[in-house]
Amino acid sequence: METHTSFQKTKQFWQRAGHVSVHHVDARSHAGGIWLLKQNGCNIAADVFEVYMDTITIRLSLGNANWFLTGIYASPVYTSRLELWNHITDLRRDIIGPWLLMGDFNDIIRPSEQKGGTFSHTRAGALLKVMDNCNLVDVNTTGGIFTWNRPCTGNRMVFRKLDRVIDDVPWCMAFPEAYVEVLCKFHSDHNPLLLRCGLPRQVLGPKPFRFEAAWITHPDYSDIVKSAWGKNEGDFVNCLQQVQHDSIIFNKESFGNIRKRKVQLERRLKGIQCALERVDLARLVYLQRDLQQEYDMILSQEEIHWYQKAKDDWIKLGDRNTKFFHTKTVIRRKRNKIHGLHLPNGNWCTNDDTLREEAQNYFKNLFCSATSSASDGLSDGPQGPTLNDDACQALTRQITKDEVTQALNQMHPFKAPGPDGFQGIFFKQYWHIVGDDVARIISTAFETGGFPMSLSETLIALIPKTDCPQNFKEFRPINLCNTVYKLITKILVNRLRPYLNQIIGPFQSSFLPGRGTTDNAIILQEAIHSMRKSKRKKGDMVFKIDLEKAYDNVSWDFLQACLVRNGFPPASVKLIMFCVTSSSLTIMWNVCRLPSFTPTRGLRQGDPLSPYLFVLCMEFLSQIIIKNVDDGQWKPVRLSTNGPPLSHLFFADDVLLFAKATKSQALNIAATLKQFADYS
Repeated sequence: METHTSFQKTKQFWQRAGHVSVHHVDARSHAGGIWLLKQNGCNIAADVFEVYMDTITIRLSLGNANWFLTGIYASPVYTSRLELWNHITDLRRDIIGPWLLMGDFNDIIRPSEQKGGTFSHTRAGALLKVMDNCNLVDVNTTGGIFTWNRPCTGNRMVFRKLDRVIDDVPWCMAFPEAYVEVLCKFHSDHNPLLLRCGLPRQVLGPKPFRFEAAWITHPDYSDIVKSAWGKNEGDFVNCLQQVQHDSIIFNKESFGNIRKRKVQLERRLKGIQCALERVDLARLVYLQRDLQQEYDMILSQEEIHWYQKAKDDWIKLGDRNTKFFHTKTVIRRKRNKIHGLHLPNGNWCTNDDTLREEAQNYFKNLFCSATSSASDGLSDGPQGPTLNDDACQALTRQITKDEVTQALNQMHPFKAPGPDGFQGIFFKQYWHIVGDDVARIISTAFETGGFPMSLSETLIALIPKTDCPQNFKEFRPINLCNTVYKLITKILVNRLRPYLNQIIGPFQSSFLPGRGTTDNAIILQEAIHSMRKSKRKKGDMVFKIDLEKAYDNVSWDFLQACLVRNGFPPASVKLIMFCVTSSSLTIMWNVCRLPSFTPTRGLRQGDPLSPYLFVLCMEFLSQIIIKNVDDGQWKPVRLSTNGPPLSHLFFADDVLLFAKATKSQALNIAATLKQFADYS
């Protein structure tokens, strides 16, 4: 791309390097130019399909498989790029087969693909429209966010993602392991891109058990569950393990591979239909009808199978959306696949063994506290309101099966399962078999403040925060808890939520009944507007603080002290702290499970109870600020002469602090945050 020279001048170099030209378009002076080469001895046939402006489209063939590759150099002139975008849309109609486009597009599609300079919505929209019209998506990229940079005025650098690789759904399905690596640049202002098509990697260790929702459609599976549960009736953990064991045998001996059964039935139906063209036999007609019914059942099972893996809430079952669910699953897996990261020492690493070891060390250090908090001195801090007697009675009342059933019905049936592999759909479908034992173990948990440790085992899924994560900090560790554990914490939430307004002040707007998430946003807008319009000599200031890894760093001692200070009954404190402290964590790394470890701090993101416990911890910061305001140390702002003082607003872990714009107030804010950090 943008070769700056003619191909003839470098032909001998490429011959000595063992490459031959497939096709080339020479540069015009120092502008444009595109060469497509292949290695000598490569048995993939490459035929030129079309050449247009600075683009070349070739058909790559190996045996009966073929796909199309378009190499692009888009002009820096916007009007010329529009002409090229229109041509790509027209070319889409002529391409029959998987299609990949790569090169210098000289445009970006979103603000996050630029650092410095101005973003043009019009130009971005034009390229995005082409991608939408042609059903093209970005191939997963690693190694860097931007592919071009150049100094501008004042020696300030401008970075953009001008080069990209995009594909359509058939190409994505043909190469599910493909990804793009942004390589280091030397003399050019562009980074080279390396497309790695890849082969599926061998999963290390035994394949973890996952309940298949399609089993429900089999007439014999209900008996399998009933028989397995009856072997250890009254012992919930062993019952669930027996269902796992018997389900694996059932899947192997009775249910089988859906795709293979589908292919076999298609062949049998084709044979019968061919036979009916020659002879008219009633037996064949009846057989065709029975096989057609069986085939319809397999189609339903296939749809359920891919819907379960797609994890998509907005589209529903029943419309034969199998292809959509399959595609969604493949794209999600590719996006979550980790091919390379910067290690803590700054080095770029693509070795999977090294990355697994570094990931284990990073998250183990994150969830394991090296120092103790100052929560022992929490009694000296400000005292807020406590729960009343009605709330305490609600938290400690006897568990009923109806209450457990209600909590189960509130859960999404296809949410990602925990280590035991059972989603909510299993318990909902077979509640008449398993319900009594589930209700019994939950009732025991509320009575004794504990439950079998295996229920609290947790998987950690690493979800990218950005399109191209560069290090471990750019992943969000989401905890996948077992369904029965989530039922326990869901019941705690249902009992606690109506009374949270008793102990959480008006400055927090997240997770509380009767409070809208936009309430504090409106107050913030009014505050900023008032500050800008104010003509007072002494100004006001506002700090927006995002607490890094806020959930993961909460001290357990601090949490327990907050529960006691807010008047939680001892039985509830014991159960909540057991839920928090009894967990063991296992990181999921590219499908593989790393060795488990025991955390010593933090709240699990993915646990229904965690957001409410975090809000409770943040309320202590609110109480410190209120005390400082009352003592005259913190000077809040007022939006009008007689308006109420405004010192802080909370959006879960996003903190907004308001004060007079003086150095002493800035120092006081820093001291307050330091005090809260020492406690928590």
